[in-house]
Amino acid sequence: QKDWNIRDSKLLFGGSYQKEEYTPSGANEFSRNNFSVYTQYEKPLSKLNTMVLSARESWTTGAPSDLNTTNFSGQAQLIHKLGEDENLYMNIGQSYKMPYLHQIYKTKEGAALKEQSGMHYELGWKKTTDDHRWRLALFNYSIDDNITAEWNDKTGDFTYDNEDLKSTGIELSCDIVGNKGWTYNWGVTYSNPRTKTTEDGKTSGWVQDYARLQLTGGATYQQGKWRTSLRGTYLGDRVANGKDIKPYLLTNLNVNYSLTKDSDIFLSVSNILDRDDVM
Repeated sequence: QKDWNIRDSKLLFGGSYQKEEYTPSGANEFSRNNFSVYTQYEKPLSKLNTMVLSARESWTTGAPSDLNTTNFSGQAQLIHKLGEDENLYMNIGQSYKMPYLHQIYKTKEGAALKEQSGMHYELGWKKTTDDHRWRLALFNYSIDDNITAEWNDKTGDFTYDNEDLKSTGIELSCDIVGNKGWTYNWGVTYSNPRTKTTEDGKTSGWVQDYARLQLTGGATYQQGKWRTSLRGTYLGDRVANGKDIKPYLLTNLNVNYSLTKDSDIFLSVSNILDRDDVM
């Protein structure tokens, strides 16, 4: 990607390419090319207000059975400056996500996995001090054909299906710069996620799903060429298939060593407490 300064404005343009390959057990290999081009334009409207416009075009080629897709999505943001390190912002944007090849070939029986697309609205506040970076946001989103995973005990693997998803909530987070190489972060989110499914041509009503409460936290220590991070996520007030389920706690450890300016060696350990919290 490349960016330019044009008088008081900024323009960015970029692109990406990804090659997917998937070989089901006992079958031929499937492949697909994923392309995208994107741009962003930032322009001050006054001393206190800035506008940011973004757009992305995504498409595939070479997909099995010629099932290629294309999508255009956009985003608009308005930033109002309250002080040198404090602002309010309003964001309206579209999202788009293609299912991966392995998901397409592991769909729920009788389902045809679709791409997901959504509309997102966010109103927030940000403030930065010498050692804290605060963020408070109100959000609302609605996603059509959200790609969801369901554990299958018989196969010992996930199957995938589509469902409609919407939620409204509030989020508060903070990044903290500590002493002697330490940094910390924490966040609290409370929302009301609801889903709607369609099976055999019949559509269910909106029902509570997933978790209403999310707590996140972590600590990072960096000294010389070493960087170690420990992070945790707790999901509470969870519901699945209309039933209350136990809370979810996932902890991750990452250790990174920089060999040179452009090369690293790292170790990542997921779920270090070995909890079985999928359902």
